[in-house]
Amino acid sequence: MYVMGIDLGTGGARVVVCDGQGKVITTTNRELNSSDVKLPAGYHEQYSDDWWDALSIAIREALVNLNNHHINSEEITAISVTSTSGTILPMDADYVAIHPALMYNDSRSNREADQVNLAAVSFNQQHGRSFNASYALAKICWIKNNRPDIFKKTKRWVHATDHIVGKLTGDYGVSDYSNALKTGYDLFNLEWPEFIEKDLGIPVSSLPEVVAPGEVIGKISQKCADETGLSINSIVCAGMTDSSASLLAT
Repeated sequence: MYVMGIDLGTGGARVVVCDGQGKVITTTNRELNSSDVKLPAGYHEQYSDDWWDALSIAIREALVNLNNHHINSEEITAISVTSTSGTILPMDADYVAIHPALMYNDSRSNREADQVNLAAVSFNQQHGRSFNASYALAKICWIKNNRPDIFKKTKRWVHATDHIVGKLTGDYGVSDYSNALKTGYDLFNLEWPEFIEKDLGIPVSSLPEVVAPGEVIGKISQKCADETGLSINSIVCAGMTDSSASLLAT
């Protein structure tokens, strides 16, 4: 049995394949293409196509390395993904990105964070924290307030991890609760809280279904298999945010 871990970081994509005892068989890295678009201070955006371009190359390189060890893609039992929490991508009904992803370190939504905190007073008291500009929910509110054209067209808000899972499986509508935390997911009641739609005007139907890390989401799609060489028999399991994955790895 072999398992593949995928890490989409700020500057690049990494792939690691281990055996059932945790022995690393191969690792690959690919840097993301850097955008030449100049943005205002505090703005940080990335194109989701750049994510997949780098990652698909890293996956293919990893499979070549495995072949050198006489291991084929059919022997990869499961795959999971980690990435930055707080990064959010608006997609239309056909799951096409309609705006660059607002990254976790994008600070344009300070006012919107205040707006969220006003709507989430009791929620914040229960959870012992408050929202700030690094949270995806504040970024969604920024797009609603400042780019209503984009907000109106958005049928699904997707975290960075969710987007890669979608590229792997064809299902863009699933997230795990560590990624969904910064979009306001209620970790006590395991549901999207009422204030998101009632007070902020964000349809809960545009937010992903949330599962626990480790749950099976689906299998590799034929399209992904054709692009990368992965096997359609490999399952994709929900991952978690980079910091949570680092904690467990440590």
